[in-house]
Amino acid sequence: MKTVVWTQYGPPDVLTIGEADVPIPKDNEILVKIIATTATLGDCEIRALKLPLAFRLPLRLFLGVRKPRKGITLGQEFSGIVTQVGPAVSKFAVGDAVLGHAGIHMGAFAQYLALKESAVIVKKPANISFAEAAAMPLGGLEAKYYIERSGLQAGSKALVIGAGGSIGTMAIQLLKLLDVEITAVDTGEKFGAMKAAGADHLIDYTKTDYIHGELRYDAVFDVVGKTPLKKSITLLHSGGVYLQCNPKISQMILRRFYSGRDKQIVFKTGEQTAADLQYLADLMETGEIKPVIDTVMPLDSIAEAHRYIEAGQKKGNLVIAVQESAGEQPDATA
Repeated sequence: MKTVVWTQYGPPDVLTIGEADVPIPKDNEILVKIIATTATLGDCEIRALKLPLAFRLPLRLFLGVRKPRKGITLGQEFSGIVTQVGPAVSKFAVGDAVLGHAGIHMGAFAQYLALKESAVIVKKPANISFAEAAAMPLGGLEAKYYIERSGLQAGSKALVIGAGGSIGTMAIQLLKLLDVEITAVDTGEKFGAMKAAGADHLIDYTKTDYIHGELRYDAVFDVVGKTPLKKSITLLHSGGVYLQCNPKISQMILRRFYSGRDKQIVFKTGEQTAADLQYLADLMETGEIKPVIDTVMPLDSIAEAHRYIEAGQKKGNLVIAVQESAGEQPDATA
């Protein structure tokens, strides 16, 4: 099978296209023919190990100390067709169209992926394309986790920082389902993606100093984590909640000093489940949420895709077409 070969930590050019054996599923595993995946900022950070020290060291132990171990590749979310099932599998059958999130085990930058049937994977709604299905899990699951812990209700006001990416555009849509008034922050080039997701107000942080403005919010959802924590929480009303999606170690340490009865700070402490993904898939099926897709690139252009992301150009999701039918409506026999 065709796969992305990752032999060292470094810039996008360390990713090349090669060949590997098709995985053989174990008794409790399914084999998925990957139709589409995505390239994300998280993939880029892992590829180069540009992560906080507390995450970098464990990842080196998991992936390889000096370089990635042979056979490890990137790619966290995917859509595809089940082509084999182990004898102990009961939830899926050959021919099922599915979507899923491989998480830290990754591996979706390849034509086939074997994973346990208990992983975060569900059947794909029949009315959405493979590209849309692949673009939902990561952003949707992250956004869902934090929004459920926000306490926001109809009429609340939320500020989403870094709203033009995969997590931000999905957060906007899930917040709109709660009838929350949303102010979205990113570069002006991403206004179209944020507006398409449903943002009520748009701020270009390169032109507007929103941090020192007079507006206050019931929740701040910080996707990028580049704003100092002390300044970020000043944007909250009393009783507000700061949702930190990508915290630095210093911010995690300072949390105890800034979080209390007056304002709450939420970091991610739990993992998502297949039930969480099913909830989001149901919303996609009814048309209540839809991933914002910037562009679709072939697997052969994976290095180019990573350069595009690191240049800050990605708006919403960048889909990688592993098979030619990535953007088509599903055909369970494909």
